[in-house]
Amino acid sequence: MDTTSGQQVPPLPQRVVGQYHLLAQLGHTPTGPIYLARLPHKETLLALKALPPLGPEEMARLRQDTSLLGRVEHPGVIRPLEVGVERGRAFVVTEHVPGSTLREQLDRRGPLPARQAARLVADAADALQALHDAGVVHRHLDPSVIVVDGRDGRPKLAELGLARDPRRPPAPGQPPFLPFCLAPEQLRGEPAQPRSDVYALGAVLYELLCGSPPFEGQSWSELSQAVQAGDPEPPGELVAGVPRAIERACLKALALEPDDRPTAGELALLLRRAAGGEDARGGSPLLVAALVVAVLGVVGAAGWGAWERRGRGEAESALAVAQADLERLRRELAAAHETGAAREAELRQAREQAARKQQEVEQAQNLARADAARAKTATDQLRRELSQRVEQIAGIQGLGAGQIGPIVDALAAALEPAPELTRLRARLLYNRRRMDDLRALVRAARARGGELPPELVYLELRVEPDPARAQELVAQLAALPEDTAYGALGRLFALQAAAQQGVPTDQALGLLQRARARDPKDPHLLAVFSEVAANLAFQGNNPQHVQQALALAVEWVDADPTSSDAYLQRARLTLHLFQLTQGQRRELPARALTDLRVARGLSDAPAVWMESAKAHLSLGYAEVAQAEVLEGRRRAEAMGDQGELARSLALLGACRALMGDENGAVQQWTEALRAFPNMAGTYDLVTFLPRLGREGQQRVLQAAPPQVRQQLEAVLRQVGGGR
Repeated sequence: MDTTSGQQVPPLPQRVVGQYHLLAQLGHTPTGPIYLARLPHKETLLALKALPPLGPEEMARLRQDTSLLGRVEHPGVIRPLEVGVERGRAFVVTEHVPGSTLREQLDRRGPLPARQAARLVADAADALQALHDAGVVHRHLDPSVIVVDGRDGRPKLAELGLARDPRRPPAPGQPPFLPFCLAPEQLRGEPAQPRSDVYALGAVLYELLCGSPPFEGQSWSELSQAVQAGDPEPPGELVAGVPRAIERACLKALALEPDDRPTAGELALLLRRAAGGEDARGGSPLLVAALVVAVLGVVGAAGWGAWERRGRGEAESALAVAQADLERLRRELAAAHETGAAREAELRQAREQAARKQQEVEQAQNLARADAARAKTATDQLRRELSQRVEQIAGIQGLGAGQIGPIVDALAAALEPAPELTRLRARLLYNRRRMDDLRALVRAARARGGELPPELVYLELRVEPDPARAQELVAQLAALPEDTAYGALGRLFALQAAAQQGVPTDQALGLLQRARARDPKDPHLLAVFSEVAANLAFQGNNPQHVQQALALAVEWVDADPTSSDAYLQRARLTLHLFQLTQGQRRELPARALTDLRVARGLSDAPAVWMESAKAHLSLGYAEVAQAEVLEGRRRAEAMGDQGELARSLALLGACRALMGDENGAVQQWTEALRAFPNMAGTYDLVTFLPRLGREGQQRVLQAAPPQVRQQLEAVLRQVGGGR
């Protein structure tokens, strides 16, 4: 979780705690420092908290609470994944949640609108009820331990099992702890109970409504006396517009005696009813997943959508069901293929006797058509069933993006026995970057004889290394009608090869638009059309052009949801629109990050990780961006991809600049300019160069080749010379 309150996050040298590599320090919470961490060779980011020295009783209680939390299955709870000891100090590992705490949001923006605050606390109450049902009492809820997830805006409870003694002296550099949210019975020395947590949540709601806690005091003793006296001032008398029903729910949670307070679940129900417009039954938040399966060609279309998050056990069960469905699909397609082969043998025999048995031939042909129709119907049904399984798996918490690619690979393998599904399988192989398998598939299709479908010709062109052969394939596509998808693409490629200065944008858009009127759902046409429109959108600051390009990217994802390039395009345009509208549409970053997560699951290419890092940088998540760049660089080194290695240096410098480490940024950028002066990826540094001081800017300019230096100087002049 992000606990930095907008401060710069300091980078760390490579450090290891237990089996975890520490990537950056996220900040310091009341119970200790917290770091961004990762297991070796794993993409999942984690949070590792180093704890103050614990006595035997505290350590035993921490382990007991962690064991109990293993029973909790709720997306609003940040559960401890491991408790360990390193060099005599305990540490706790949890999932990493990018976002900010309610305390940080209150410090930055002040109180929230009443209904928004009520809905947020209702969600937190649902999570709290899940803890209580498992026998866990949080014991020290306050705004600093409730994290608002930056991906979906939902609250998550943190610091579980890490209750602190309010009378213990604070850590060096930390303010003294005051019991703003401790229940009266806790201040009397009584053990915390579930309704003590409800009191704390009522105090959180009060501060969200009013901007200040229900009781105030200059010292621990003064504040403790005020809390135990009770009778806070009603929020509606401090802030205008607080609905009476929300006020009553808040004050009920702050009742002096535990028995007079509602349970956490009852509080959630009261707040949802008071806020209005919400389902009073509560429930888990939805994980809005942009992943859709829609595979065209001879088998129709199907979709992946957004599904409710579930627990890991249910995810594994769903995966097992999907794998069984895949195996059944393979068997039935193989059987259909064998039936078709037998039917073809009967037809050949019938043709040899055509002079005497013309009527038998016609009957056999009719039977073959009926068999083909039944086989296609069965295949379509199987695809729909499989899509439903995949769509369930894609959104379930616990599987992660790493499961998506193997599912697509399994689907491609399942389609192998059926030649009538060659186009679909070729598209899946292309999207998964399995180019050798795609070339073998095209060779086999040509060996079967007959005219190759235009889509296979196009895909062969995309993977053909020989320029002369590629030119033949372009001519073959250009000979098709210009108003068809592949005729238009062939014509456009031919014009690009012949043009000295490139094809004018208006001419390219007109050519693609005419073809789109006839073939509106062809994914390859939409891919090229989206790329041309996106280039136009990025060249200017016209929101209308960005909206048009984004609409095309949405259509591309719908037409070919197994393409990582489609999700990357949609994510880039979504973030560009967010920046052009100056952050007014707050739902856009979460959509873009979801698209990037899916793209990483579909492709092993280093470029996908670099694009994800650029997106996180644009949203200010420098520590996450740094982790993404390091993973992308590892993959680029394994593949020998010099272009992405250059981009990794440029983006690491950008991370350093965003973190306030000017020397680190200069070091990365000068190395990139000297080692890769001709690589386009090197110039990702341009956007971030103005963040440096004048001395740092001059050091980078001196390392740049003359023609590049002119470009960098122009950027600095445009923004007034940097800071």
